[in-house]
Amino acid sequence: MSKHLGFLIPIVIGIFYAVVNERLPHLAFGDPLGPRAFPRLVVAGMLLSALLWFVETRSARKAAAVAAPSGGSEEQDRGHIKSVVAVSAWMFLYILLFVPLGFVVDTAVFLFVLTSVFHRGRHVTNAIVSVAFPVGVYLLFVKLLGVPLPPGVLHL
Repeated sequence: MSKHLGFLIPIVIGIFYAVVNERLPHLAFGDPLGPRAFPRLVVAGMLLSALLWFVETRSARKAAAVAAPSGGSEEQDRGHIKSVVAVSAWMFLYILLFVPLGFVVDTAVFLFVLTSVFHRGRHVTNAIVSVAFPVGVYLLFVKLLGVPLPPGVLHL
């Protein structure tokens, strides 16, 4: 698969997620939007990101064709594919460990690895952001809004 077709990945995942989401039972009580509202927003975000990825890839391809008419490097294509596969696998692992480890621990580890890859050498900044973000979100949702998140190993 070419890096130019990578935008199809969030479309496929989004469609799968939407189908699974629509199978959730509709409750007659509680939140009028029901349990489907947030997942629908996630799907819309995935589809929007796929559209933006497509536009960016198309613009980059046109710019590369003007700058170097010979075309892109196969090695670069393989590197992009490896990056997409690695991040997708890391996200899958994050999802699998979400409940056993809990929101704070799982998200902190997930973010630290990603920020360490994308912002090499900034270990202190990466650690602060990777811990502060999930702790802040946990406090906001669990303590302020009363929305339960998996406590996992911390038993918060």
